[in-house]
This record gives sequence, structure tokens and C-alpha cells, in this order.
Amino acid sequence: MATPTGPQLSNKAAGLKKATTWGTAVALGASDEVLFKKISGLKSKRKYVPGDHADSPFRPAGVFTDFEPVDLGISGDLSYELGALGRHLALLMGTAGAPTKQGATTAYKHVLKWADYGAGFYTFAAELPGKIYEVPSVVPTEFSIKVENGVIVFDAKGRGDVCKDDSAVNTAAQMDALTPAAFVPMIFKEGAFYLNGADEAVDVLTTTPLVTTGFDVAIKRSVDGEHAAGSASIIKPEENDFPAVSLKLQFPRFATANAGFLAKHAAGTPQKAAVQFTSPLEAGTGFYYSLTIYFPRLVITDADPSLDKIIKHGLELVAEQAASIPTGMDAARPYIEIINKQETDYLA
Repeated sequence: MATPTGPQLSNKAAGLKKATTWGTAVALGASDEVLFKKISGLKSKRKYVPGDHADSPFRPAGVFTDFEPVDLGISGDLSYELGALGRHLALLMGTAGAPTKQGATTAYKHVLKWADYGAGFYTFAAELPGKIYEVPSVVPTEFSIKVENGVIVFDAKGRGDVCKDDSAVNTAAQMDALTPAAFVPMIFKEGAFYLNGADEAVDVLTTTPLVTTGFDVAIKRSVDGEHAAGSASIIKPEENDFPAVSLKLQFPRFATANAGFLAKHAAGTPQKAAVQFTSPLEAGTGFYYSLTIYFPRLVITDADPSLDKIIKHGLELVAEQAASIPTGMDAARPYIEIINKQETDYLA
């Protein structure tokens, strides 16, 4: 169809595709759509230096200089079939690879592992009323998930070079070709949260799940946004701080099962954890849709209860690199396993 002219979100599409040359857009295709509920930061902002010179009773012409970076945000309900959103997550984590077929079925297992650096950047484009906005290059910087109204929601952020509305690369033809992956909702009731000592020779997934009423997983790589001579937009951002991966858990009430966390916090006892969601729907016969986030080493930074009519409790934990791979895990840094029907590498 033609580029939508109305303001309704219901007939707008957006997508992203891995790119190779910073500042050069690539054309989106059918498999590059991102299902979203909100997009933020998709705007053009340029530095303006006013011409406040002497002997000018009224302000004379100023100067426009560099374009500010585009700090893009994409949010919505999380699906086990990630579609192009999986590309954002894989680029942020840094390592993906061809998925493993699960038996003789339509299910595939993806493993996203944390690398020293992110794996690159992508082109982003979205439909607006009568226009198509494009950011030729976006470096993923953040990905977080939490529960809202019983549904798992995501927030994906990135830093881009410039926002434009006159692209000759992504036009109505490319946006019309976008086709969303099947939406397989991730529901809080499908989740299980596991936590035990990092040094315990026990697979955390074999322990009793915590009674949890809320959670927050946040993954972040901080990047710069430098301008260089010869370009009005930023050069390719580089990481300028240590990465930050954190886990927050909320418990419905302070109880014997979680009373010991304060002592572990005080002693600095490291933990390991897994956050797992498993759908009742099969990606292939005998293999259910799932997403599992592994934390090989965490330290508790906050374990205080809230003194209210019902005394509740929560934990805040920060991920560190484990000295060795813990029992039941496959890496010393955080990693993610996903089972769905996508047959291709998220970084392909």
C-alpha cells in the first residue's frame, strides 16, 4: 500500500536490518519488520549557534553545525518469535551463530553470548504520516525486559547517526514488503526465576523457583557520540565504559525463603541465576517456545525489605564475569538461549 497519511499507529510499519558501512543505509526486506507499540527519539536535531555579534541591535543569522545523535527507543510486547528485534539483541550481545535444529522438527535453538564488543549496527526505518523516516546507522546500546499487566514487555535502545525523510534506499516499496514474524506472546505466568550460590555445584535450573511478582533484566553497552571534521553527523560510536547487566526481583512478601539474602548481601556471596520463560505452544513437535537468560555470576547490591502493611522484599543484583563456568552453564558471562522457528542466524 502507499505510505500511510493518517496518524494512526495501526497502519504503520518499522524495520531494521544489519548494515556494514557506517552512514550508508541498506534496504529493508520482508524479514526485517519489528513489531512495536512505541518509538521514541526518531527525530532530527541540529546544533544552532546564534549570531549574537556586536553592533547587531537584533539577532542576525546564526549557524547550524552538527546533527545531534539519534537516541532511538523501540518498545512493545515481547514475542518468542523475535523477528528483527532479535537482530538488535544479537548485535548488542555480540555473538550469535547458526541455530541448532531441535530433532527433526521446525524448532531451532539460538544462543546469544556476550562478546568483548558489540557485533555492529543496523539501518532503521519507520513509516510516519506521509513520510518514511530513516536512520542509516544505529548501534544497539540497551535491551531490557520486565512485566506489565501480566505481559513481558521490551525496551530496545540505540544510538544513530542522523534521521532523514528523503531516503532513496528505503521507500514505500521496502516498507510495503515488511512482513512481521508470528506473534507468540510471552506471559509472566510462563516464567520461572532461579537463584543459588555461584560456587554451588548444582545446576540452578534444578533448584526450586523463587516466588516472584516482578522482575527487570537490563543489558547495556555505553557508547560515545563524537563528531569529526568532514561530517555533519557522528562517526561510528565506540564503547566508552564497562558494560552493565543487572537483574531485579520482587517478592510478594518477606518470608523464610528469601530472608537469607540480606546475609548473602552482607557477606558478598556471589550468586548465579536463570530467568526462563516457556510457552505452552510448540515451536516444533515436543519442543516448546522458550527464552532463558543465564547469569553465571551476580552480586547482590540491595536486599532491603519494604516496611509496609505487608512487608515485601526485593533484590537488586549486578552481573560480573565468573572466574570459571558454573555447573549447568555454558559461559562465564551472561548469555541467552532462545527456541523458536527462526531458521537463520540473527546476525546473518
